[in-house]
Amino acid sequence: MTLKLGILIPILLLTSCAEVMGIKKWKPLTREQILVEARKYKINEVNLFYCDSQSFKTAYFSLKKSDKRLFKDLGQPLQLKFYDIKRDSQFIYLINCYLGGFPNIKWNRAGSLNFFPPKQGPIKRPDSLFSVKSNFAPLIPLENSSINNISNYDYLLMIHWSVFMGRQSKNLIKIAKKFVRNNADKSIEVVYVNMDNIY
Repeated sequence: MTLKLGILIPILLLTSCAEVMGIKKWKPLTREQILVEARKYKINEVNLFYCDSQSFKTAYFSLKKSDKRLFKDLGQPLQLKFYDIKRDSQFIYLINCYLGGFPNIKWNRAGSLNFFPPKQGPIKRPDSLFSVKSNFAPLIPLENSSINNISNYDYLLMIHWSVFMGRQSKNLIKIAKKFVRNNADKSIEVVYVNMDNIY
């Protein structure tokens, strides 16, 4: 046991937290690169959007002064939002920085995704005042993506992902897809938002 600890401690000291969590070096992506990465992540290109720094600042500029924390939260690289479209009400808003977990973020830490509709639980929800439509304000569609058909659904699941978050993005997408499969009898539209270009 002592030998194992003697080997493990130096390895951990030489390895950064980002590497252990599968986080890559950040770099901006072109539209084409986002599409290539989306295919690797098995993301449906029909519902694929991205956010860049200009569109993000334009949509949320007033928050930068009035609510700095909310402005920061909206710009996080990994987010999961679930809406009742007909009522324009939000059930959950999960953000990477409030969930904890090591070496992987615990997206279902409070059992939020064990229910339908999902429950926020004790996890902080900073964005409960935004409507479905206002969430699309900073988004730029890729390929033939459009929000025109979301009114045909009862619910909306928005998955904010980033290539530089590596394994953490893959885990979020996997968990979100499982939630949708487990609730296949419900009318859920899934939208993917790449966040690599807002930094």
